[in-house]
Amino acid sequence: MHYPIKVFYSEEDKGFIAVIPDLPGCSAFGKTEEEAIKQVKIAQELWIKTAKREGRKIPLSHIGGELRVAQAFGGDTMKNIMTYKGYVAYIEFDQRDNIFTGKVMGIEDNITFHGTTVKELKTDFEAAINHYIADCAATGRKLFKPCFF
Repeated sequence: MHYPIKVFYSEEDKGFIAVIPDLPGCSAFGKTEEEAIKQVKIAQELWIKTAKREGRKIPLSHIGGELRVAQAFGGDTMKNIMTYKGYVAYIEFDQRDNIFTGKVMGIEDNITFHGTTVKELKTDFEAAINHYIADCAATGRKLFKPCFF
């Protein structure tokens, strides 16, 4: 099955990170975009093989209009990603509500945020991550960190 791959440059890591949003925690690092994509395809195979072995459900691919638009313009990756303190979030625009929405990827907890401007979105993302970290510390709950292969 083909899954969309999101790629972004990480200034902190000085390289590219590729993620497969449909497969929680499936991500990879590369010095180049091509290397990150190659590595995440290997991670995808391992993710699926492990899920099958453990009897876990394998998610369907959510290839949407955004990927088709990117391919129409000659690209096969999207760069609608934000990072903060090592956490990675996928960003979408909700035309119905005229708002940006974001979801943190690569962790088991569900962290979402939104904003009507990019500045608002970034501020809400950082606040959501800071709240998550503080809440885990205060309650003794396990803090999930992003997993990069």
